[in-house]
Amino acid sequence: MNFEYFIAKRIAFNNTKSLSKIIIKVASAATALSIAILICAVVIVEGFQSEIKSKIFGFWGHSQVIHYNASSSAEAIPFVLNDSIKSTWDNDANIKHYQSFVEKAGIIKSKGEIEGIVFKGVGKDFDWNFIQNNLRSGNIINVEDPDNRKVLLSKTIAERLNLNVGDAIHVYFMERKSIGKKLTIEGIYHTGLAEYDKIFCIVDNRFLQEINQWHADQIGGVQIFFKDAENLKKHDEKLFRQLPTFLKSKHIIEMYPNIFDWVNLTQTNKYLILGLVIIVAAFNMMTVLLILILERVNMIGTLKAMGMSSWSIQKVFLYHASYIILIGLLIGNGVGLGIALTQEKWEWIKMNESAYYLDHVPIAFDWTKVIMINIIAVIVINVLLIIPSYLVQRISPIKAIRFD
Repeated sequence: MNFEYFIAKRIAFNNTKSLSKIIIKVASAATALSIAILICAVVIVEGFQSEIKSKIFGFWGHSQVIHYNASSSAEAIPFVLNDSIKSTWDNDANIKHYQSFVEKAGIIKSKGEIEGIVFKGVGKDFDWNFIQNNLRSGNIINVEDPDNRKVLLSKTIAERLNLNVGDAIHVYFMERKSIGKKLTIEGIYHTGLAEYDKIFCIVDNRFLQEINQWHADQIGGVQIFFKDAENLKKHDEKLFRQLPTFLKSKHIIEMYPNIFDWVNLTQTNKYLILGLVIIVAAFNMMTVLLILILERVNMIGTLKAMGMSSWSIQKVFLYHASYIILIGLLIGNGVGLGIALTQEKWEWIKMNESAYYLDHVPIAFDWTKVIMINIIAVIVINVLLIIPSYLVQRISPIKAIRFD
């Protein structure tokens, strides 16, 4: 058995009451708290970023293809998505799905109230999974139904106008002359993204094509979903090079930079929290190690007098400190993962949705990062513990044996 480890073990499991016993318990609790905070910070920030991005991508895709001369307004320039473009996208390994859309600004009138709104038209190629998951009442639109006078309203708009599923609304479009149509509310959705919920409603593509007097194959744009969203800019550049000259592409980060800058800021905050907590935990353990050394001055002097080297004695205290860290890691991981798992299941910690786009604290487990947190914390703390352990070398055997 390693002699240094044997002595450290005897010290650690010594039942004699002393000040160091209390210090060790406090140190273990502090280390456990630090690890729990680190784990919670990582899974919450990862969850927050994942949820916000999934909402934005779910509503708008990763990139949009529109007419080259189209502006950022809600009035699109029509184009036809020919078979050549479709074939290129179908054979592109980076593209997961694409779907056409039409946008048009209009006005909703109901029960004496009016509201400016943007109608988003969707077709048979539309992926309803995101809207279905955020549907609060009613049903999604059947785009194959001959009746294309159905609309999905957001919960925000429905509450503002005091509307429910099944109610009829009148919509108006300002063309050369005012055009009025009657729509029936088929369902009500809620994404939590105020920028979308207070502006957009969803209708059948055919309805807007009819209002615009477009042909059945003319669309206003295409939403592109990539398989790998992490390399979004790179994939969008490739997409742009594939397009004919009358089309252009814009990735979602370029369209909504403020939201993504805000989301990316949480990543910076995460690293700042991790760094500060690890440093605090390390200095806490350095203080504990100094106390352990000072309490065992007589033992250090005796071991030196018996011929034991200073480095060997340092290792005794480093082993002892590692034991404290191990206890803290086990408890901290249990507490941190326990809080995260219960939050993931029951969502008991709530948030202000109007400010954060989410009504609860989100959780996303990245087990690789959780493991790395533990490894980095152990390495940093143990490396810094070498500094106070050098106090052992300054202790004189003769003075230490006489020390009381």
